[in-house]
Amino acid sequence: MEFLLRRVLSLPGNPVEPAAPVPEPQATSARPEFTIHVIVFNGARPVFHGAPNLAHMIKAECALAGITERCLITTSDGPSPCHPQPVAAVYPRGDWYSIPDRRAARRLVSEVLCDSQPLPKFHLNAL
Repeated sequence: MEFLLRRVLSLPGNPVEPAAPVPEPQATSARPEFTIHVIVFNGARPVFHGAPNLAHMIKAECALAGITERCLITTSDGPSPCHPQPVAAVYPRGDWYSIPDRRAARRLVSEVLCDSQPLPKFHLNAL
């Protein structure tokens, strides 16, 4: 084994060319423009109740309300045990809401995201 290693190391080789410099990442350099972050939780039970579509509904309602530029809508697997209905967490407020349908998604956008009002009917005090 040692013989083979010495033999390989003694073979002539080509000089190594220096690699081109890596460009500075642009996406992480700039501060994001959004002021509201909505996280839609996609646990097993919410998926059964339609959570994957909840993110799309909230994005569509944000577009209709003209606040798309201010809102970042993301999805996550969510905490365990998960809530039986789709859940959306709104930050920086830190409020969590159970959003069962499009009407509730519309109210979340208009009352919470646009008007900064509470939405007690759908608010979750604790999971």
